Amino acid sequence: MSSSAGRLNTAERESILAELAALERLCLPTAWSIKQINAALQISRAAVLYTIDSISDAIFDLRLDSDDHMVARPCDMPLAPTQFDRLTSGLDAYLIYQPGTDFYEILRLGVHPAVRRQGRAHSLLHALLRLTSQRILLEVSSENAAALALYSRSGFTEIHRRQQYYGPHDEAVIMEHPGRGPA
Repeated sequence: MSSSAGRLNTAERESILAELAALERLCLPTAWSIKQINAALQISRAAVLYTIDSISDAIFDLRLDSDDHMVARPCDMPLAPTQFDRLTSGLDAYLIYQPGTDFYEILRLGVHPAVRRQGRAHSLLHALLRLTSQRILLEVSSENAAALALYSRSGFTEIHRRQQYYGPHDEAVIMEHPGRGPA
């Protein structure tokens, strides 16, 4: 990893985007491509929280800095210098979110099938809740019972449904977390 405050070089940037896209294909039926993930980061100023299989209980943040360099940093914990070199490989869960002026929006959430039901999605959600005091919105398929249960347990409530959004019997459920209020 580049030594300048977690900045990724071109090869590292391409590698982590490729890992995210590969994990998307494993996790979601409508996976984003590398180009779509990169566009979300560049155009929408989205960011990614992620976990790595070799570093347990750690959550990392990936975003573009003010100079449009991709930066990867640990969220809540210090890392030994040898661990910092491994922040861009072995991704096993991710949450792509878009900060806004009035609310944050969760755009994507995926967990590798081999590590599902081990708390990674819950950890990523709660890392985002610690990151912002603003309300958080998301959209999920009414057919995704596991995700609906996870979001409900995490304090999200249903605020709207889009009928037949994903198919004849599959609605888009819009959910909201009220946030912590002004910091």
